[in-house]
Amino acid sequence: SMPQTEARLITTGEILGFKNFDLKLENTFSNVNFQISSEDKTVDEILKNTLGSISKFNLQASIKGELKNLDIDIRSSLAGDLERSFQSLLQNKINEANEQLQKAVNGEIEKLKSQLNAQIASLKSQAENELKKIQAQVNEQKAQAESKIALAKKEFEDKTNKAKKDAEDQAKNKIQQEGQKQVDDLKKKFGL
Repeated sequence: SMPQTEARLITTGEILGFKNFDLKLENTFSNVNFQISSEDKTVDEILKNTLGSISKFNLQASIKGELKNLDIDIRSSLAGDLERSFQSLLQNKINEANEQLQKAVNGEIEKLKSQLNAQIASLKSQAENELKKIQAQVNEQKAQAESKIALAKKEFEDKTNKAKKDAEDQAKNKIQQEGQKQVDDLKKKFGL
């Protein structure tokens, strides 16, 4: 129902020989206030939002032709206004649904991201612990190798020093023997 409506009616017409009619009717409704309701909450919301946004529409009618075969044409802007209003309502509902969906998706993404970060941190910690174990093993093997190298070096130096001392002792003995031989030869020469 439309309890508060202003209407303006314009009519024009022509009758030729009581046979041919040409009538035009234009009715404009403004300050329209539809009073509608439904027990179904969704239907009630749709009706109030679509019809509630329409405050003005028109109705045009034309009648032409002979009385026995009249051509009647009725048009109204109400259908187009309802379509636009419904499309706007539908788009708003789609936008709301998309927004809620995006929030839900973002929430799930954040949960997955948090779980993934926790798994990455755990794997990183495990990898670091394994790396520390390997580094400790490398350091131990390095220390063992250095110890073996130091021992081999000491043994080599000891052998080199012993060989050097032996060579020196042999050279000393040889020199002493040579010297003693020359002393003995001199003694013989001088008859001592």
